[in-house]
Formats: sequence, C-alpha cells, structure tokens
Amino acid sequence: MATILIVEQSPFMRGSLKFLFETAGHTIVGDTNNSAEATELCSRLAPDIITIDISICESGAFAIMKTIHIINPRPKVIVTSMPSTRDKVGAALKHGACGHIEKPYKYEDIEAEITRVLELTLS
Repeated sequence: MATILIVEQSPFMRGSLKFLFETAGHTIVGDTNNSAEATELCSRLAPDIITIDISICESGAFAIMKTIHIINPRPKVIVTSMPSTRDKVGAALKHGACGHIEKPYKYEDIEAEITRVLELTLS
C-alpha cells in the first residue's frame, strides 16, 4: 500500500479522495490546497504518491511538480482533473506526472491508477 499526499483545491474533493484512498488501504500522510505547503509536506513526509489538482492553475500545478522533483524525485505524481481540463493532462505528463485521475472520482479508477503507478515504481 502507498503513502499519499493530496494537493487539491476543493475541501470536498480532498475529503472524497482521502476516503477513497483509505478505503483502498492506502495511508494519507497529508493534504493541502496550496503549493507552498505541498512542497513543505512533500519534503517532510516523503510520500510514495502525490495527487495534484491540475486546476490549482496550470502553472501552479507544474511549478509544484518541478519543485517536488527537485526536493525528492521519488514520489510519483498523479494529476487530477475535470473532463473540461483533459487537454492539460498531456502537458502535466510532460512536466513529470506519471498518472491521471478524472473527476468525478470513481473507486475503480483510483485503485487501477494507483496500482499502475506503483508498478512503475517497482519496474
């Protein structure tokens, strides 16, 4: 199971992700809605996976990914997005994300993506 840091603008969506990840047996080590705290939490908590809401603003999400990879290249980044921001996912993948989960969240989608990303770590 993975340790996860959630970076999500919406308190409701943070709660939803937290519930779904914990239901799947993962451990949430932290959650936040801003980039400065995300960077600090990543440095201090060293999660296996970080989910980042791409709507934090495109440049904000990309800046967080860049900073996180400088601080600790180990965590895998999964971006979350609304269907209307699907076009930004490709750019996020170019900026270092290795996965994507689309809102509204579905347990099956989350578990499949976490499993896929964790397998990347092992290979």
